[in-house]
Amino acid sequence: MLDKMISQYYMKIEEQKQLQERIEFEAEKIKKKITMRKKQVERLEKKKDKVMCNYYKFPSWVELIVEPLMEQLEKATGLKGEIYGPFGLNSRTSIYLTKNPELSITEQTSLKVTIEPPHGTHVKYETGKTKSKYQRGSIGKLNGRNKVLADLPNRLEEIIEILHGDKTLLD
Repeated sequence: MLDKMISQYYMKIEEQKQLQERIEFEAEKIKKKITMRKKQVERLEKKKDKVMCNYYKFPSWVELIVEPLMEQLEKATGLKGEIYGPFGLNSRTSIYLTKNPELSITEQTSLKVTIEPPHGTHVKYETGKTKSKYQRGSIGKLNGRNKVLADLPNRLEEIIEILHGDKTLLD
């Protein structure tokens, strides 16, 4: 009788060991799947990050409007262009055209046009005139809101006519 109980005890121990081996084997398979899935998740996260970086990349008006405009002005005038900006609340950006790109714009005569990003279908430019809408020291005054703006013409010849500065550079 006791022999039978002891035998059953060892048999249960052996069954438990076999069960534990099967469990360890299954757990190892699951662990490998988890590792594989974690790697898949990491790859997918990287892929998602790559896709999302384009979500936040808005078109640059400087790249798409200002730079091509400067290149057209360079070709038409034979001068070298340089872009300054965008600056301030209105993102105003200036294109300076000079004969010598090695010198600062303050050390030589230049032509210039200062423009704002398009609002609707028009790009605005500073006409050179001013108004007195904003008081000295105000955000509006500091950001050039007292400068009179007009629609930048669509034709290159007309844009060249409105350039501010030493027109003898065009001779």
